[in-house]
Amino acid sequence: LNIADIASRGTSVADISADSTWIQGPEFLKSEFSEWPVDKVAVDFPEPSQAELKKSVLKAKVAPAKPLIDPAAYSSWIKLTRITAWIFRMCNNLRNKGKRISGPLTVDELDNANLYWIKWGQSDRFQDEIEALRKGRPVPRDSRIASLDPQLVDGVLRVGGRIEKAEIPWESKHPVILDHGHDVTRLIVIHYHRKLIHAGVEHVFNHVREKYWILHGRAEVKNCTVKCPLCFRRRVKPMTQKMANLPNVRLAGASVPFRHVGIDYAGPFDTRIGRNRKEKRYICLFTCLHMRAVHLEVAHSLDTDSCIMALRRFQARRGVPVCIMSDNETNFVGAERELREAL
Repeated sequence: LNIADIASRGTSVADISADSTWIQGPEFLKSEFSEWPVDKVAVDFPEPSQAELKKSVLKAKVAPAKPLIDPAAYSSWIKLTRITAWIFRMCNNLRNKGKRISGPLTVDELDNANLYWIKWGQSDRFQDEIEALRKGRPVPRDSRIASLDPQLVDGVLRVGGRIEKAEIPWESKHPVILDHGHDVTRLIVIHYHRKLIHAGVEHVFNHVREKYWILHGRAEVKNCTVKCPLCFRRRVKPMTQKMANLPNVRLAGASVPFRHVGIDYAGPFDTRIGRNRKEKRYICLFTCLHMRAVHLEVAHSLDTDSCIMALRRFQARRGVPVCIMSDNETNFVGAERELREAL
């Protein structure tokens, strides 16, 4: 019934005439619709008893065990691990009353406490990945640590990779995987930050990376260092005094140089007179308040007479100023009094 089959099966043009099926169509089209052939398609529906049966599987997700103490209540990794080590020793002494342990904490006890918190931090965030690796299966593809090729070594998640032959420590080849934002991760980063004397983000991050691989590690280190109280006080800028308005002579229009001047002293400077004689000399600095030009005069001492002599030499060179501004240094106050009495 499909007329298009003629073109698709290699029919020549000579075989297609005006009376062919290609032009006229099938013969039943010339008959009434009621006389058209009807093709019945048999559809075999399965019986209800033959329907596909699917097996239901219940998957139980094991929640991580509650920690001995709340790590969020601590701000020091050393304090947390030491308290945990004392708790472990107490439990051991209660179980083995005949072999009680006393004295300071040993290195093994502290290492066991560190290992306990690392395992707890990993099981709190990567429980599915740990269960998959324990059963010999790869981690799920949608896992956040799938790209790290994680390995389970002595119950600890570590980064895999192909740098086994690198000449670096084994802990640097396979660092411990930690999640960002976790209390254990926060305490470890703060511990390194304090150990490195409150160093910057990059310095702390590089030292942490030698043993731990933290997801979004640089952002985690930055977040912890920003909240450090000592670093916060060090970064705060001191309060600056708001300066007063400029005097009107500084804002005047074009004027003769040194018409309005400011005066101050600089020094002392050690000078040599002759071969062996040394004396202190000062510089009397005159500055134009309008165009900031500078004139320097030598002052032999800080007394009033030296100030007046420097002022006379300045006036002889630059002319008599209209206004002289200075602070309340004793030689300036004495020179003002002497000039007022003379005039």
